Amino acid sequence: MPGAYMVEFAGMIFVLPTGWFVITADLPSGSPPTRARPDGTGVIQFSVAHYAAGSAPHIDLSSLEKLFDDFCCRQGLQVDKRNVVGARRMVVSGIHSTSAELTAIWYVSDGRNLALVSYCANAPTGSVDEELVDAMTLVQSASFAQRA
Repeated sequence: MPGAYMVEFAGMIFVLPTGWFVITADLPSGSPPTRARPDGTGVIQFSVAHYAAGSAPHIDLSSLEKLFDDFCCRQGLQVDKRNVVGARRMVVSGIHSTSAELTAIWYVSDGRNLALVSYCANAPTGSVDEELVDAMTLVQSASFAQRA
């Protein structure tokens, strides 16, 4: 993909189109790792849980869907789209859109590690479409970084 590069960020490895910068330090303390475009409308945020030790978790598609459903319920999101992909990497995703905001949510797992990736934009404009494609590209290419 022209204008994109592989990055390791927030415990994941993915293709990131150019122009997305880390802004986490500019956010309130405790905010998840976040990237945004300087001239953009939205942000991409990451919450990643890596398996470290002990009994290995067994995250299956059903548990991923439950996490997704619970998150949407807690956030009051009415999800317009929902895709479920199962294989070595599972992804459950959805998009909530109103005239005032757009939120895209992806739960990603390889069966042991888990990530919640979100794209959020206020007052969706034309740039949201391009940014949403960037976020989708990122999630489609995402894998979990190996932990030492």
